Amino acid sequence: MPAAAGLAMSGAREEDAGLSSGLYNTTAQLGSAGGAAVLTALAAGRSGAASRHGSTPTEALLAGYHLAFGVGAGLLVAAIAVAVVVLRPARERVLVSATKARQQSVESV
Repeated sequence: MPAAAGLAMSGAREEDAGLSSGLYNTTAQLGSAGGAAVLTALAAGRSGAASRHGSTPTEALLAGYHLAFGVGAGLLVAAIAVAVVVLRPARERVLVSATKARQQSVESV
């Protein structure tokens, strides 16, 4: 979490640091609460369905946990993929910007 907080605050101006910090903390809290609620609802739904279809309570609970952890792992993999694609290193962004600027100057001539 400290690395994510540092990344979130890195682009903020000094006068906007408090606002940026508050926005980051609020987003993290709401995201965590929402994610836990969704995964809990999925686990409860799967456990209830398994229980109604004759599974023992332990098997039903395990089926719910299995679904929740599987969905959570899938979301983690998706988030990592998005981060790798979207959060390119600054040097690469500068090189891409310089290349685009060069192309535009050549096209305008």
